[in-house]
Amino acid sequence: MGIGVAPEFVRMVRHRLGIPQYVEGHLDRLDPPVEVLRPARERGVTFTIASDGHDIRELSNVSNAVRHGRRGWVEKSQVANTWTAKQFLKWAGDKREG
Repeated sequence: MGIGVAPEFVRMVRHRLGIPQYVEGHLDRLDPPVEVLRPARERGVTFTIASDGHDIRELSNVSNAVRHGRRGWVEKSQVANTWTAKQFLKWAGDKREG
């Protein structure tokens, strides 16, 4: 039994707090839907690409996540786990200060 919070509200709070939106590559989910990715991209949301794997054999799901992100028009520059260490640490530091 959950608390019944609307997913869009959760996404808005995550964005305001600087928490990246994951793009998952498990074929049963491919979460979040493209209809969520596109407006989030336009709002400047930061993303991470994830396999959504629970076993080493599922690491290949990352390629599904990349394709799913592309369908949502997510650009590489918006994906935190494609950045250099310097870019990522600057972003993380900015989030901590702000």
